[in-house]
Amino acid sequence: VVAKTATKDNGMVLNVNHVEAVVSMYAGTLNGSGVTNGNNGAAINISGTMHMYGGSVLGGTGVNGGAVRVSNENAVLELTGGTIVGGTAQRGGAIFNAGTIRLHGGAIDGGSADNGGAIYNTGDVFIHGGTVTGGTVSGQGSAIYSGGCVKMSGGTVTRGEYLKAAVVYQKGENTLFEITGGVLDGTKDGSGAQMGAITAWSGSTVTVNGGTIQGNPKSLYAYSATVNIHAGTVEGNQLYISGDTEAKLPSTVNITGGNVPKEIYLRYGNAFLSGSPVLNGFNCYDAEQKITI
Repeated sequence: VVAKTATKDNGMVLNVNHVEAVVSMYAGTLNGSGVTNGNNGAAINISGTMHMYGGSVLGGTGVNGGAVRVSNENAVLELTGGTIVGGTAQRGGAIFNAGTIRLHGGAIDGGSADNGGAIYNTGDVFIHGGTVTGGTVSGQGSAIYSGGCVKMSGGTVTRGEYLKAAVVYQKGENTLFEITGGVLDGTKDGSGAQMGAITAWSGSTVTVNGGTIQGNPKSLYAYSATVNIHAGTVEGNQLYISGDTEAKLPSTVNITGGNVPKEIYLRYGNAFLSGSPVLNGFNCYDAEQKITI
């Protein structure tokens, strides 16, 4: 797709509808702003592979992906440049991903969704560069809602204008958010936000091996989840570790290095500290917890 503007009033603008199909976009605009679609993304449905080097994709209205749907485990969306602008969807204001997203550059700007203002993920997301900016959600994940794997080695993920949900919401057994570089920014011009940068829920794992997580007031909130901090920086007022007392599902935090927030708030969780982390405070709320230093 080169230097063209494509629009469609009913149905998607581009359908990459074969597992072996490959589409490369260098310039121009795929405009789904007038499109209302069902399960597919309003502008693009990908069952094969799409490489985006430039240009713009504009979202419309869909169920799975306001702009793009990466439809199955074999589908790939790779961004080196260009911009994907979200529309309105139930899952993923900009992108619904059941396959693989690789972000090396460019921008994904969120829209409006029930969950996942920019990306709703059930597959794999690799962020090496570029920016992901959150949208507006009625549920969770102003930028990313993930029931899959998100690995971040560079770039920036930020909340955008919406302050009432975590930037990244990670949920489910065997799901992972790992950061080794880049910035996950849960602040907004220094003002407060209810859920901070990342919320880990119900069996998920967050691992910090580098990079920076910024949040205000909470940088990271874990509920019946596992948090590993080995390197990097977790900024903000509070690392909040909690669990399900009725189901007897505590959270666990393992800290072996890095810089952690002003306060670690532990309520129904287990904390294991070793190595040389930089700790600024510890608040143990109740007795149903285990701390090993």
